[in-house]
Amino acid sequence: MTRPLIDKAANHQALALFVMALFLGACSTSAAVSDAKVGADLAPCEPAVYPCGPYGSDRGAVVADLSLKGYLDPDYLCRAEKDASSDRSQLRSFSLGDFHRGSPRCSAKNKALLWINVSAGWCPSCASEASAIQQSYSSGNWDPRLGFFSALFDTEKYGQPADEAFLKTWTAKLGLSFPVAIDPEFLMGRFFGRNVAPFNLLVDLKTMKVVFRQAGAGLSTIKAEIGKRLP
Repeated sequence: MTRPLIDKAANHQALALFVMALFLGACSTSAAVSDAKVGADLAPCEPAVYPCGPYGSDRGAVVADLSLKGYLDPDYLCRAEKDASSDRSQLRSFSLGDFHRGSPRCSAKNKALLWINVSAGWCPSCASEASAIQQSYSSGNWDPRLGFFSALFDTEKYGQPADEAFLKTWTAKLGLSFPVAIDPEFLMGRFFGRNVAPFNLLVDLKTMKVVFRQAGAGLSTIKAEIGKRLP
């Protein structure tokens, strides 16, 4: 009389274990993806080339050596901002490590602080901020110890990754001479959400640590923070 009940309980237990196995299998797959991403940030490094990880996005964390492509003056590490002119004939690669290491041709002019501005084509405040930055950039009034570039992650359509064609339109329309990169994979998303553009980041170029983060427009605040760090 009790045999069927025992079998039924056993079947329920087996089913529960099977479902749990599937669940744990899914978690393991997810964890593997996550670990792979972290593993990339923990890859062997050369401290003389770039600070080692682990890398992060919060204030005080070392940022990973992200690499992007965009339009910039080929001599952007050495040329004064007021003399810079963006070459829109081809995409050029550059990385955060380039700012960290500087150029051996102008080592006395190496930057101390990096300002990263992140924009999207669908964001009116981004265009206004970029225009204001350009005016300041071309005036030559910036502290020469400040490095700068802007990353453009979307076109005028939310969620549509920026490409070279849109970058050319964006930089020409706004008359930008500072370095502007496209970020179609939204690498900058490790710092901020897509819906809070524009956003700004300050990085100490000696340690490559985040020293300030700001979501939303507010050039007066970011300029005040720059002034604190480049007295």
